[in-house]
Amino acid sequence: MINEENQEVEMTFENRYKIFSVQKRADYLRELYKPYEVRGNREEVLKNSPKYQYPNERKDGYVISQGYDDKGFYAIFLPTEKEYDKIKAFAQIKDKLEKLAEMANLQRELVATNKTLIELNAIEKKIDSLFSYVFGIESKIVLSENKSALHNHIFRSDGFELFEYLLTNNVKPIGGRGRLTQIAFYYWKLHLDKYIVVRPVAFSTWFFEVYNEDLGQIKTLDNIKNADRDKHYSNALDWLKSQK
Repeated sequence: MINEENQEVEMTFENRYKIFSVQKRADYLRELYKPYEVRGNREEVLKNSPKYQYPNERKDGYVISQGYDDKGFYAIFLPTEKEYDKIKAFAQIKDKLEKLAEMANLQRELVATNKTLIELNAIEKKIDSLFSYVFGIESKIVLSENKSALHNHIFRSDGFELFEYLLTNNVKPIGGRGRLTQIAFYYWKLHLDKYIVVRPVAFSTWFFEVYNEDLGQIKTLDNIKNADRDKHYSNALDWLKSQK
């Protein structure tokens, strides 16, 4: 049985596939709201707060949280219609709370029985994306570095970053005509330049496991090369150099 209340699991990148407890999520939410705490004497802080709210009315200035900690009394108020920046910030906090709950559900799914490798990879990919969004740009950088390490058996050096750049910028969407041919072309270019270190069958197997898409039999380079694809590949190499 999964222990949802395991307080030992910190919400770090390394622990993203473990279940974040309700208490840890609540602690993180409290940190997000900290900049909006109003502190002081309880009666003074709350004196202008609305006492009643009717359904479907704006809750301008309504108290959503209050209490005491080691610094004394605090209260958090909903934004008024004149505080757009705060309205937007609170909307983002609410969205992050929903994403954290979604992440916790996915973390539970990871340890459910009878999951295939493809299903597990798909769940991990969703968790990675949610983690990056909830915890910010620094997490994205760490995420990128760790993703690359996961594919070292397929790629050398910066090959994975280069492949993902090509896949995102120079390959048609899933189902698009010519998509598989484009992927095959970039596979061969990366393989010839030693960015990919495996033969077509191993690459196709890896691609299916990671992206849940069947490449079929990869065509030979002589049958699919053209000037436009060569130009796009050259531009991608220039992009990679610019990142260093």
